[in-house]
Amino acid sequence: MFKTKLNINNKDNKANLSSISPGEKVVIKLIPEGQYKSQLLRLGLYEGQTIECISKLPGGTMVLGVSRQEIALGKKLTNIIAIEK
Repeated sequence: MFKTKLNINNKDNKANLSSISPGEKVVIKLIPEGQYKSQLLRLGLYEGQTIECISKLPGGTMVLGVSRQEIALGKKLTNIIAIEK
C-alpha cells in the first residue's frame, strides 16, 4: 500500500510500542515523519496521546484502545512508534 521504507532501527528510543503487554497504558512519544505518520493521524494516533494495548495477536499484530475505538497495527508499525511508559 505504501512505498515508504520503514526505519525499524530504533536505537535512539529505548521503548517502542511493540514492547508493551496487554493491559498496559502508554503515551506515544514519537511517530517518524512520512506517509505512515499521516495515515496514523487519520486513525487517531498522534504524539502525546495515551493508548492502551488491548491484545497481541500471533505474528506481532497489536490491538490498541484509542479514544473509545480499537485499532490493529502490524509489527512493522509498532516497532517504529516510540513510547513513554
